[in-house]
Amino acid sequence: MAATLRTPRSPWQWLSISRVGALLLVIGVLAGVLGFRGQHGQWFDFQDALSDFYANISMELVSIAFTVLILDQMYRRRETFREKQQVIRLLGGRDPGMAQEALGRLRQEGWVTDGSLNRANLEGAQLAGADLARASLMGADLRDAVLFMADLSEARLDDADLRGAQLAHADLGRATGLSSHQLASARELWGATMADGRRYDGRFDLPGDLEEAERRGYQVADRTAMARFYDVPLLEFEAQH
Repeated sequence: MAATLRTPRSPWQWLSISRVGALLLVIGVLAGVLGFRGQHGQWFDFQDALSDFYANISMELVSIAFTVLILDQMYRRRETFREKQQVIRLLGGRDPGMAQEALGRLRQEGWVTDGSLNRANLEGAQLAGADLARASLMGADLRDAVLFMADLSEARLDDADLRGAQLAHADLGRATGLSSHQLASARELWGATMADGRRYDGRFDLPGDLEEAERRGYQVADRTAMARFYDVPLLEFEAQH
């Protein structure tokens, strides 16, 4: 018969929370008795022990109070963090109503501007018309996000992933951290206000812009027609093409 494989037992395996607690209680009692002996020269006297108890109880209560307050603060921070993450998940969801409600809560708590949305996963978020002014979205995943007519003025967008984002008529006035590479990866920008306050001039030939132009009957090969579509002077449009 094959021998049964046995896992060697750890010398600390006998320890458990209850046993550790009991051990600490015994050590505490022994330390108290020995301390009493060293201070009073006898093993135990009830009156002296009671006097020592009252002398030390105030400091013990203060110590306990500080411990409780610290633990309470840690608990509150953990709960706040969990709540914040839950609201951010709703913001990045596919339900526009829930996204707007989540955004309202984030603004109420100051989480839009304090960096809580940095590196947030907002891929495919339904944020059409959303008030994201002064939002900190550095490194946020905004791939395929619907940001039609969204207010992103003064937003911080350093390293934000805008691939496939729909930014038609979005307000990007005074937004910071935006690069040409980021903007060129978006799906559409027609009608958008750029960081410098000027109207987007069609320089990136984004697929969503060209589809919209064709849908409206503009000839995409006709520069005059496309300048009208982007609502910019012809010379300005031609300078970028």
